Amino acid sequence: DDFAGPAVMAWHAMAELLAKGIKSLPAHAMTAALVGAIFGLVIPFIGAANKKIGKWLPSPIALGIAFMVTPYSALAMWLGAVVTSFYNRRNPEAVDKYGASLASGLIAGEGLMMVVVAILLILGVSWV
Repeated sequence: DDFAGPAVMAWHAMAELLAKGIKSLPAHAMTAALVGAIFGLVIPFIGAANKKIGKWLPSPIALGIAFMVTPYSALAMWLGAVVTSFYNRRNPEAVDKYGASLASGLIAGEGLMMVVVAILLILGVSWV
């Protein structure tokens, strides 16, 4: 529970599934996986068929990641996308030039801070 980073949670769930089998999944997990797979396959076709609707449809990959990580992380990613979208209207060149680097740096920074937090917890620091 102390190390609830998105990648940690995803790998933990996958390891548990491989160790315990499909029966370890919650009751309706396979149904949810099937619905998600269908949506993931259908969304690009809808977007290609109708460009007006397609520009408002989410990326299937982004949806998959959002369902794989914790809600806090998905919300943080969404907020970052909204801020980037608004800033893109004011300065698209800066977003093109620095956007990917900034996002990568924020993700790497979160991972590094988790290492710092882990070390502080091991050392017995109570305010973490």
